[in-house]
Amino acid sequence: MLTLHILAKLTQKANVIVISRIENIVAAFEKLFQSNLKLISQKQSQERAMNIIRAVLRVVYTFQTSAELQETPVPRFSDFLKN
Repeated sequence: MLTLHILAKLTQKANVIVISRIENIVAAFEKLFQSNLKLISQKQSQERAMNIIRAVLRVVYTFQTSAELQETPVPRFSDFLKN
């Protein structure tokens, strides 16, 4: 989760660099999101999974509010948001 927090801060400071790697980031988000959705059903991992999903959604929100990303939309990111 610390990595996701750092990514959110990096998006605010150097969003051009983050946007240049957005395809890889979205692929990692998809994996994180899917694997943690499965863990939510398990009692012992539920809280951790919820925290990770929450952190991913915070970063996604930061991406979504980025002016540069709004100017040049990335299809894979848009698909991720729709799903």
